[in-house]
Amino acid sequence: MTSQTAVDSPPISRSYRTWALFLLMLIYLSNFVDRIIISVLGEAIKADLKISDGQMGLLAGLAFASSYGLMCIPIARLAERFRRTTVIAVAITVWSAFTALCGMAHTFTQLLLFRIGVGGGEAGYAPAAQSLISDYYPPEKRASALAVFALGVPLGTLFGALAGGYIAQHIDWRAAFLIVGAPGLILAIVVKLFLKEPRRGQSDPSPVAAAEAPPLISVVRTLAGSPAFLLMTAGLALVSLTSFGLTQFMAPFFIRVFGFDYTQAGMALGLLGGVSAALGTMVGGWLTDRAALRNRSWYALIGGLGALAAIPFYLFGFGQQTAPLALAVLFLGPIGLFCGQAPVYAFTHNLVAPRMRASATALVIVALTLIGAGLGPYLTGAVMDAVNAHLFQTRFAGDFLVACPGGKGATPDLAEACRVTLAEGARYSLMAMISLLVLPGGLFLIAGRYVERDLDRAAARNTSHGDA
Repeated sequence: MTSQTAVDSPPISRSYRTWALFLLMLIYLSNFVDRIIISVLGEAIKADLKISDGQMGLLAGLAFASSYGLMCIPIARLAERFRRTTVIAVAITVWSAFTALCGMAHTFTQLLLFRIGVGGGEAGYAPAAQSLISDYYPPEKRASALAVFALGVPLGTLFGALAGGYIAQHIDWRAAFLIVGAPGLILAIVVKLFLKEPRRGQSDPSPVAAAEAPPLISVVRTLAGSPAFLLMTAGLALVSLTSFGLTQFMAPFFIRVFGFDYTQAGMALGLLGGVSAALGTMVGGWLTDRAALRNRSWYALIGGLGALAAIPFYLFGFGQQTAPLALAVLFLGPIGLFCGQAPVYAFTHNLVAPRMRASATALVIVALTLIGAGLGPYLTGAVMDAVNAHLFQTRFAGDFLVACPGGKGATPDLAEACRVTLAEGARYSLMAMISLLVLPGGLFLIAGRYVERDLDRAAARNTSHGDA
């Protein structure tokens, strides 16, 4: 059934849209639990399957991102033409099933293939969900609404880290995948039965829905004509490169440097990638909606200032010698790092016509996924492999990968040498990755010069041509 059946849908009440937003955020939470749980399970998987940090980065990054990037735009185009609620229900079912299958993997190749399946399923969710939210909420409330939706990322990280760490500690890593994959099937049923499909453009100032979705090339031309969009998307993609790399190796950092067990490492990842990132996400959306009433350049400036402010906290935190102080300082980093996400999506939705929003969101997400989720963990793991090899060769005159398969040494002396190398390598590698935030910070600040002009042009275009 196409979404045209929703053209005559009744107005969405405030209570219903609040419930719908909470449901969509809850699904995003499940989405990110299934995506991120491999981060906290990384050390257990690495030891069991005897793989390197680079291979772990491949599992968490490129394996997932390749299928996500390949499927995101085609599925978003379906969401422009058909009921978005159906697209969402199918996507949940697919990614949940493949997450459970990850728990049945016994080789690196099997796990790689199942992670590809998870990425393909998750590709269908965010574009359709964000399109729904922009039809539930008017432009002046979208940054806050999308910030609530984006809470699924840090809260999913928090839940996935805590649950994954606990299950890995008390059962094993395969059970963690099986357990977190199951709830998605229930959410798919709830979506199919209870989530309403609103009329396209229902909450826009001039709610005129096009009979047909514009071709993808029209969406691309609209976005490519906005310097602010190009700079903000590039900036957010580079922020994502750093943040996904940090997320994948934050738990290993605390295990290697401070001797945390899986449960403790999961709690640390949950605190930083969950609680702190959630604060940053909400603060960014809330500040943007209010600051943009006076100057819409804040859609870009929030992300730039946040990325630059995060750098010293991460550098200082990774250099600490005690876990409590490291956690206290590192807690401040994600607040800045995550405050630019919701403003970028809100700006994008305000820039394009209603039937372009799922596709526009997909284009942003493809950039974030390929550069951030795809390259971030892999690049961070590759840097760690290189730093570990250099440190081990310099200090112990040996080949790290040969002497420390899976990060473990065969003798007590060798085990200690491997432990020291992994700990110092984690510090230096994560510091190096954080330094890259200077570039996206600058891109966001430059984008601020173009935001007002680009939004004025978009408003004139949409007023003249409706939703074409």
